[in-house]
Amino acid sequence: MSPHPDPPPLAGEGEARPHPDPPPHAVEGDARPHPGPPPLAGEGEALRRVAQRRILFGHQSIGANILDGIARLAREQQAAGLRIAPADASLDGPAIAHLLIGQNGRPLSKIAHFDQLLSTAVGDWAEIAFFKFCYVDFHAETNVPRLFESYQRAHELRVVTYPGTIFVHVTAPLTVVQQGPKGWLKTATGSAPTGARENVTRNEYNDLLRRAYGSGEPLFDLARVEADGEKGSFERSGQRFESLSSAYTNDGGHLNTTGELAVATQLVDFLSALPAAKALIPSGGSANG
Repeated sequence: MSPHPDPPPLAGEGEARPHPDPPPHAVEGDARPHPGPPPLAGEGEALRRVAQRRILFGHQSIGANILDGIARLAREQQAAGLRIAPADASLDGPAIAHLLIGQNGRPLSKIAHFDQLLSTAVGDWAEIAFFKFCYVDFHAETNVPRLFESYQRAHELRVVTYPGTIFVHVTAPLTVVQQGPKGWLKTATGSAPTGARENVTRNEYNDLLRRAYGSGEPLFDLARVEADGEKGSFERSGQRFESLSSAYTNDGGHLNTTGELAVATQLVDFLSALPAAKALIPSGGSANG
């Protein structure tokens, strides 16, 4: 499969910003300490199963938060065999291989970069592969149907081109919605609290992803974990939407230690339950081919 050229931005997508996703705003209002998720039954065994897989993960800074959480879980569970490594040609044996993909604010560039990566030796090495968008890839004017159509078209081609690879869908991460007196005042006067309109577009994308793949293909619902039930929900125009729980962040968007562990615990459990790939690289295979 030949490398994708970097596609033009979506209408209203804004200029690409080649830096990590910035915090949307400081958390305002009630942010009570959170005890973190209870340990999953057999968490150590789940880590050991994941440590035996070849997993490719494309991300930006929220992905780095999640990997920090997985590394901490591995230390706590003494899962010494679990390896987190850069996705490059030196890969050999099982690992969670990762890299920064695309440019924040340009979601189409992340789709293209992921597909280009799959066409290399790293793609041949992987038996499970996925990437995630960042919260900065969505704003109030994002053309969500068009973005989802681009994602879906690329995924369908991916499945045909790499039939032995398990591809995982990931919902878009969220940010907090402004709370406290300022947030209440904006709601009462009919304007949107900071973060509300952007989260509505993220919810729209995530709903499309769940409807298309939630019952038939592997889907990790990052947004649902981040929302932590009703703790991260808000109302707009008579509807309830998910937002990032304030207990899981210190800056309104990136995950704090509690959030890292919550997401990492659920992701490890999810990955450990995936079936064997249709065609595995023989034992001792590497990204060097």
